[in-house]
Amino acid sequence: MKRCDARQAARVMAAMVGLLWATAQAGECRLQPVAVQAATGKLGELTLDLGETDDPAHAQAWQGPLKITVGAAAACTADDEVSIIERPLLAGQGVLYVPTYSGSNRRLYALDVRTCRVRWSSPDYSYPLSYKDGVLKLDGHTWKLSADCLPAAKH
Repeated sequence: MKRCDARQAARVMAAMVGLLWATAQAGECRLQPVAVQAATGKLGELTLDLGETDDPAHAQAWQGPLKITVGAAAACTADDEVSIIERPLLAGQGVLYVPTYSGSNRRLYALDVRTCRVRWSSPDYSYPLSYKDGVLKLDGHTWKLSADCLPAAKH
């Protein structure tokens, strides 16, 4: 292969990789569950400190304050309203979904994982909370998530 042909092939390959990456980024939101052990949640470079747990042996809820770290960046701390935390914790595209409760009232928060800022919160709901194929369901209401993993519309 000639030298100019190799350069041209490398440019074409780089363009194809860029196109595939852009296509993947423009796709639907796919939240992933955050694995939790004791009071620590982990998903890739995302690390959560959930605070004091209800039961160290079989944790189901955490008092907070919720602290979020991404990679080697400094941790941020979520507002006090984001507590008492329960499962499932879901993350995608820089957004962390945190279900909380107080008495019989439950609320779901979408937090920016780099700043801990609340980007969206649900109205109060009771169980079940579910997520499947880019759609959140709360009390029979559904929210389709946009590519940035934030609710686009309530249905």
